[in-house]
Amino acid sequence: MLSIYKILKFVFRYLLPGPVRYPLARVIARAVCLFNRRRRLVIVGNLTPVVGAARAASLAPELLGNFSMTTVDFFCPRRNLAVGMKEENWSFVEKAYRRSKKVLLVTAHLGNWELGISYMVEKGYAVSGVYAPYREDEVVRWIMKH
Repeated sequence: MLSIYKILKFVFRYLLPGPVRYPLARVIARAVCLFNRRRRLVIVGNLTPVVGAARAASLAPELLGNFSMTTVDFFCPRRNLAVGMKEENWSFVEKAYRRSKKVLLVTAHLGNWELGISYMVEKGYAVSGVYAPYREDEVVRWIMKH
């Protein structure tokens, strides 16, 4: 598994032009959903309580595609990732921060939450995150080195 990550990181970072990365990542995600039954069933199982089994099965490739685009951002970091991002009601966050110099933002893990972190860092905020650890030690060691 780790060797696949390393190969894809190299290909996406050094061989593919930027405009091709997201579409290819989505194609790979669709292929994984089609050919990797175990992975597909995990995704469908996570979505089923929210949208029902039939809708979960149809959304699984799209959800994995979104995750794969996040992976591209991880493999191929770029500056100013949050430029052009629209914010809503940001004044509430700024007001709370001015009052206490601390703000706790809680989000569901839907979509590219890393973009929100990049946005806050670009605005000058110190950011920390809480996450559930990966289960594969070899993958964790590799991620922590990058």
